[in-house]
Amino acid sequence: SYPSEFELKPRISLGGDSETTFRERNSQAQGGFGEDLGFPSGSRQLPNAIPRDSGLGMSGESSDVLEQQYRSFPNIWQARRTTALPNMGLGVSMGDTLRFGNSRLGYLASANYGHRDGVQEGTFARVDRDETGALNARDAARSTQG
Repeated sequence: SYPSEFELKPRISLGGDSETTFRERNSQAQGGFGEDLGFPSGSRQLPNAIPRDSGLGMSGESSDVLEQQYRSFPNIWQARRTTALPNMGLGVSMGDTLRFGNSRLGYLASANYGHRDGVQEGTFARVDRDETGALNARDAARSTQG
């Protein structure tokens, strides 16, 4: 049900863990504060040299033009190092019931934001089948990101 009188509830939460909080980590973020809120920045747009109306290399471009197109992408293959911040949550909710004679109109609105850094671990391997059909992992490698 809606609140019977005006209500405003702010919320703040902080948390962390021993694996990530305040530790150095790789960061792939290229934008600013908008990227942290989930909005892409201009740094993720295709370069102007890339055609929008056809696939790359599909319009009979010369090798020089293709080379120029390929080189127009920024070289961002090196990971940036940042310090992982604590897990954080911010929120606010607001509601009320408005009365119009014998009628009532209730509303409830909320906005929330959360940020969490984490560690992802994975194992990558090439697999093949032996003569019995069983899968065998070869050249296995473990990866930790974050």
